[in-house]
Amino acid sequence: MTRLNLAVGPLAEPAPGGVFSTGRTGARPGPILAVSSVGTFLALVAFTLPLADLPTIVTVLGAGPAESAWILSSMSVGLAAALLIAGRLADDYGRRRMFLIGCAVLALGSFAALLPSAPVFIAGRIVAGIGGAAITLASLGLIAAGHQEPARRAAATGVWGAVLGAGIAAGPLLAGVAHLIGAWWSAYLVVGVAAVAAAIMAWVSLAESRVPERQRVDLVGGVIFVAAMVVSLTGLVWLRLAAQPYQPILVIIGGALLFVVFVIIELRVAQPMLDPRLFRGPRFTGQVVAGFTTGIGIIALCSVSITFLISGLGFTALAAAGTLALWSGTSVLTALLARPLAQRVGGGTQLAIGLLGVAAGQALMIPAHSFATIAPGLFLAGIASGVLNAGLGREAVASVPAGRGGFGSGVNNTARYLGSAIGVTITGILLLHGSAPSDPSGDQLTGGWTAAATVTAVLSALGGLTVLILDRAELRRLRAAVPRAGRTVG
Repeated sequence: MTRLNLAVGPLAEPAPGGVFSTGRTGARPGPILAVSSVGTFLALVAFTLPLADLPTIVTVLGAGPAESAWILSSMSVGLAAALLIAGRLADDYGRRRMFLIGCAVLALGSFAALLPSAPVFIAGRIVAGIGGAAITLASLGLIAAGHQEPARRAAATGVWGAVLGAGIAAGPLLAGVAHLIGAWWSAYLVVGVAAVAAAIMAWVSLAESRVPERQRVDLVGGVIFVAAMVVSLTGLVWLRLAAQPYQPILVIIGGALLFVVFVIIELRVAQPMLDPRLFRGPRFTGQVVAGFTTGIGIIALCSVSITFLISGLGFTALAAAGTLALWSGTSVLTALLARPLAQRVGGGTQLAIGLLGVAAGQALMIPAHSFATIAPGLFLAGIASGVLNAGLGREAVASVPAGRGGFGSGVNNTARYLGSAIGVTITGILLLHGSAPSDPSGDQLTGGWTAAATVTAVLSALGGLTVLILDRAELRRLRAAVPRAGRTVG
């Protein structure tokens, strides 16, 4: 398969590697990394904004229990539903174009928060999730196309992984500041304006890139996949609220059946949206498992941590956001420092080390009665998350055919946000179990946190061990292939 090269020039002409360019100023790696990082940062800031100020939003919008649950989960629905198809479209129709569209959609969804309506706010969050998906996948595809040499690509994806942590840290802090000045909506206004600015940066400084031969889009498979994601996530959100779990469980089963239909379709079409046969490769499967485990483990636990810190330990919104930054902020620095690790260990090993380190950090948070008891675990989990994030971006690109970086990122991030949606449901139920709705605090909430941290630590450890086993299988496969290749050449 032809290796992807990014063309330079004002006209749409074939590049040496078969890629077309319609950009204005060429494909310098510096602007590509800078603009892609800004876009990814904004998508993660938007994703985490409600975490630090949910009570204020619920009160101002007059949201009921169901709407409150959707306020937290709605952007996950948009992200998870759009990630896979957005990555495919970015590769085939232009990553710069998809980045610009994503910025516009993210801005539109963010500006919806300025209207005093819970349904409009929720719809805006879903729209923002779709925009965030387009930005995130186009960003990693641009980075992969603009950094062909493996060492440069590893360094660039390490920076991209650091940006993930930076966005997660900045979102709650921005929301906390907006709460202090008495204008919670201003945080969403800032994100919307910044998304417009990022689009202008991309328009001015980036060249277009896409794969040389556009493939036919599997529309039927894409629609079935989106339906499966939306139905499954709707059932998960409903499960958090239902007094009797039977109806939401039936909805979740319906989503699972749609996934089965999707797999059957993909096995039969000539150009599938996601070829299930890719999962025969241990490397591809390993990065998907790592992404899913990241979501269901540390992201899920940290998503409910601010609720626990505020309601259980009496923190202010800004203090809770600052405490969470021990995890997310540390992950930023570690992801940058972990870039040389790519020269010393394999990608699967790096993912396994990160997940096992995250599990150890989560275990240190059991139990948590004060800042002093939760801080060491957050710090350790942050170090491990930095190693993990740097490896996830690298493996998402390296585990798929050359030139399909957007698709690889789409699969990995779909797994991550599906895992986070499931994980937030699990940790939310565990955290609030036995607590009075009118007073979710005290020993009952602390006991719920202990259960949530224990479960997510176990899930992170199991994920790390699974990735390690798959990494060993990939190494055995490569060693077995070398003698065969030698015999063929001879």
